[in-house]
Amino acid sequence: MSIAVLPFQNLSANPDNEYFGDGLAEELLNALAKVPDLQVAARTSSFSFKGKSETIGSIGRQLNVGAILEGSVRHSGTRIRIAAQLINVSDGFQLWSETYDRELTDIFTVQDAIARAIVAALKVELLGDIGSQLATRHAANVEAYNLYLRGRYQWHQRGPADVLDAAIQYFEQAIEADSSYALAYAGLADAYAVLPTYAPVSAREAFDRAHAAASKALDLDSTLAEAHASLGYIMDNRWEWIGAEQAYRRAIALNPNYATAHQWYGELLTWTGRVEEAVSETRRAYELDPLSPVINVMYAEALYYADSLEAALRQMKQALELSPNITPALRDLAFWYLAEQRLDEAFRTGLRWIEAGDHEREPFQQVWEGITGARPRAEALDALLAVENSANLDPYDYALLYAALGNDDKALDWLETAAEQKSTFMRLVAVQKLFADFRSQPRFRAVLSATGLY
Repeated sequence: MSIAVLPFQNLSANPDNEYFGDGLAEELLNALAKVPDLQVAARTSSFSFKGKSETIGSIGRQLNVGAILEGSVRHSGTRIRIAAQLINVSDGFQLWSETYDRELTDIFTVQDAIARAIVAALKVELLGDIGSQLATRHAANVEAYNLYLRGRYQWHQRGPADVLDAAIQYFEQAIEADSSYALAYAGLADAYAVLPTYAPVSAREAFDRAHAAASKALDLDSTLAEAHASLGYIMDNRWEWIGAEQAYRRAIALNPNYATAHQWYGELLTWTGRVEEAVSETRRAYELDPLSPVINVMYAEALYYADSLEAALRQMKQALELSPNITPALRDLAFWYLAEQRLDEAFRTGLRWIEAGDHEREPFQQVWEGITGARPRAEALDALLAVENSANLDPYDYALLYAALGNDDKALDWLETAAEQKSTFMRLVAVQKLFADFRSQPRFRAVLSATGLY
């Protein structure tokens, strides 16, 4: 059986309460994801329909689920009314509905009651203790819980550094309100862990902070799948490959419906050259969360490095339809086109990548003109050299551009810098086709040895 949980509609007069309906839906989603034999669509995909007028049938088909839970939340003073209904996708009929009127301080009991009612309506055969399977990890007080929800809301936006900074602040405030709240520490770990991908920050410092938060979350709750996945992602970026794989496997065992764990594990399998396993794992993440731009990107990468070029291109285009300015997709696609000698597409996509990162267009237009043959390479190299200290690109990106311009020494200089700084993108170095001609060079072999990939 399968289900999607849509964000609960905010019927309160105050639009600032919007996050509360999202948070309630996410808590229910997380609880249901732990039920054996029940497949739950991931948050990114189910929440993508927020504010849209699509039919239940259309949503069900896009998410490939048999039932959909939707509802609403209305605040009135200190009381809250929650209405929920479970709808069968195949015929549009209601399987179950209920309305709950409670004091706001009783919200955690309401969440558990709704989750149990839905499971009963779906006639899912539960294994083991129903209470422990559906239990959500609540904060000691509503203030901490609300701050956590605000943090997760920001984290799911990804992208600009200020969004992730806001997530970090909310998670830290939740921890101040309840220092024993394991989920808040896991959220803080996630925010710091993905920050180097979206902002020019010290990867070492970010991952040190992420590790401290993930470790604290696991000290408080060793069964928290989110924290195990966070720890795996941190170890992955520190090139601790064996420990990362163990952490990912543990997260998936604790919550097989956690799409992010499948995604991150699939990334690890891609970096380490286990391409068939990588395709399988990232496909599973995609099945759970088909409308996540990031998961579409990583599924495309696995397909590409498994030599399924056309399938990879289709998947990457789908990611860009979902999020037109997602920089990892634009970076990958530009260099894939270049490798295939599709120069016009490489040029256009390369400039989109640079502009999405808020970098100055003119010098990089000269660079890409040199890469694609529309300008002498010597001029393009001069243009790239001129922006080395001002463009704020990752060292790995400079290595890619210099390699594409045929300057192997400069490309290797930047790869060595990226390795020294433990750039988050260095995990791709062993499978990056643009560096294929470097493999016989001692400096490149030394870089690979430093990462422990080969």
